[in-house]
This record gives sequence, structure tokens and C-alpha cells, in this order.
Amino acid sequence: MEGLRKAERFGKAAVISGMVNRVGALKQVNDSTEKVTQKEIADLAQGLDPVPVFVLMNHILFKGRWAKSFDSNVTGMQKFYTSENVSVDVSMMFQSGANNHLFDKELSCTVVQLEYSGNATAFFILPDEGKMDQVVAALSRDTLNRWSQLLQDRHVDLYIPKLCISESYDLEDVLREMGMMDLFTNQANLSGITKEASVQLSEFLHKAVLSIDEKGAEAAADTALNVVFKSYHPVIKFDRPFLFIVFDHFTWSSLFLGKIMNPV
Repeated sequence: MEGLRKAERFGKAAVISGMVNRVGALKQVNDSTEKVTQKEIADLAQGLDPVPVFVLMNHILFKGRWAKSFDSNVTGMQKFYTSENVSVDVSMMFQSGANNHLFDKELSCTVVQLEYSGNATAFFILPDEGKMDQVVAALSRDTLNRWSQLLQDRHVDLYIPKLCISESYDLEDVLREMGMMDLFTNQANLSGITKEASVQLSEFLHKAVLSIDEKGAEAAADTALNVVFKSYHPVIKFDRPFLFIVFDHFTWSSLFLGKIMNPV
């Protein structure tokens, strides 16, 4: 139980007892997750094997406010091109002002940096047509560091679509690739968690949710902005597939990495 207590203290884990009643335990998992995330993450245990012995579940919900909010009054419907000839209508946010940005000639992509209040930073990365795979392959801490050194704070008209993404992952293959082979076999030693014999991990589920809107990821007080509708400033419009990275700018630890092919 000491391992579970540490997980609760440091990992914000919820220890769910009563696994003998598996259906009730899975409902307890869902209810606990909804409560902790204020209903942003629901049905974490949906689709789970109804008769697991031991399941490890993890969820992450990022909440942050933009250091410079977008004005919701100028958000409007615009086209987002999922491919050259196919488009969908999206709510496109707009901001006109000084923002760190650059064009990477080596990777053929535009990068915009937006700061969250606190330690988090977001990079929005817009590859040129046909360059998505090239940019994805080049993503690394060295690339982020190079971009950080090349960014220039200049006036730009910026368009970014509102979106909310939610993805669930089974991390068994990831753990196996990291060398944690015994955990999913009868060779697993989980004596620090349970006294039951022959207990092994049956599934390791992870769910991530991230919302991008005018305020950031949660409601905040309105911020006055000088919005210019007619100008000759450079325009950066994320109206085709793009990447984004949210990371801690002190530790350079990545919090989210996503590829947006269709914001709807």
C-alpha cells in the first residue's frame, strides 16, 4: 500500500478499492475521474475488459490561460483545409499584435510561440504543403531550442482555430518497448500493492484532453486587446493541418504534442 500512497501524493492518483466487484470498481474509476477533472474527462474505463484483475489508469487535463487572450468577439467561422480540395468550417480565433514567430527555411514551416500564464509555453507549427512528415521527423529538444533562439517578436495577424481534442491510449506496447516485460506476465512482482498471488497488469490506459480557445483552457477575465481588421501586417493563418507542442519552458518537459488534421 505504500506504493499506492506515494502515487496518490505525487501522481494525483485515485486508489480504487473493492476490485472484487469489478463493475462497481470501474464505475468508481469513471466517477472519480469526472470529479477530479470537473467532468472534462468522462468514461475513462469505457471499453475496458469487464473482468480485469489489475488495471493502471492515468489521465491528464491541462488547464492554462493565455498570457495574451484572444478576443472572443472577433472569433468567426472560416474554412480549414483538411486537404487541397476538402475544407470544413471552423471557429477561427484572431489576434493582431506582437508575437514571437519565425519561418524555418530548413524545415519549411512557420512557428508561432504563445505563452501561457505561468511556466507553460505553446509552439504552433504550420508546415508548408507536403512538409508535415519532414517536420514531424525533425521534432526534438534541439529543434525546440533552435526555434527558441531564432524567434522574433514582431507584429502579426494571427488566426488559430478553436479546438478540443481527447485521445485515449493503451500503453502496454510502450511499456514493453521500454523493457517492462514482466509486468504483463505471471512473472510480475506486485507484492508492494497486493498480497494476492499471481497478479499481473492487464491494461495500462492513458487519456489526454486539451482545449484551445480564446482564454486558453479555462474561463478567465476578459482582456482588452487592440484588434486591427485592416492592416498590412504579415498574416499567419492555421487553416490547414498543423502541429502544436505545450511544454514547460523551465524544464523543457513536453506536456502535450499533437497533430491537428481536422479541428472539428
